Amino acid sequence: PQIERSKQKLEEFAEAITAFKNKKQKGVENLRKQLEKELGVQLSVDNIIRIIQYRDLNNLLEGILTIEESILQNNILRDPQGIMGKKSIEIQMPNSNGTVRHPVDDLITLEKARFLLEEKIRQLFWQVDKRVLDPVVRVSLATLQPNLKYDHKENERRLDKINREFPSRVVSYNQGDVLIPFRKILSEKDVLLLDAYQKLKIAEIYRDVPWNFFTILFLVVFYNLFLTKILANGSRNKP
Repeated sequence: PQIERSKQKLEEFAEAITAFKNKKQKGVENLRKQLEKELGVQLSVDNIIRIIQYRDLNNLLEGILTIEESILQNNILRDPQGIMGKKSIEIQMPNSNGTVRHPVDDLITLEKARFLLEEKIRQLFWQVDKRVLDPVVRVSLATLQPNLKYDHKENERRLDKINREFPSRVVSYNQGDVLIPFRKILSEKDVLLLDAYQKLKIAEIYRDVPWNFFTILFLVVFYNLFLTKILANGSRNKP
């Protein structure tokens, strides 16, 4: 659906340019206002006149649409804030009751998608006059929209379900205790326990780093002072 919407917007842009080719300056001004309202793109009258005068505009827009379709094959999310810290997400496809799990690394942001689109357009149409290509690129970037929408309500519902099934509690154990027996098939509770244990050990390592650093620094400084000051009176061989 998003590919079709993007295609429709570019086609409407091409049709609007064609319709205004034989009109006067007033018509071009109306077109400029129309594009600004519908696409949120601010083009000058000079930009629009140069686009109107470009003879190969249809081929340019068709090539851009092909590039845009390839970019939209990715999973594009507008705002990545909702998936920060997550390893995977579930995507519900249109007209389907099921979901498909995808690694978060497979997603790209809208900003990244637009960067890729512009980069490929400029690589493919490097020979086009920049005074024509630059405004057309701005229009094409405006038509590219995310094809994923983050469902905050569903995410909160699932978090609430997890909190009810696995309420937070303190697990006490001593050094040498076995957290999970050998060859046991891990349950969801076991996975949570191992994850919490791993995070605790990592936190302990980072907590000890400053003390280890200052201990080593103190020993190095003391060692050098000992050699240069205390043993400087001939108590050791010169070499």
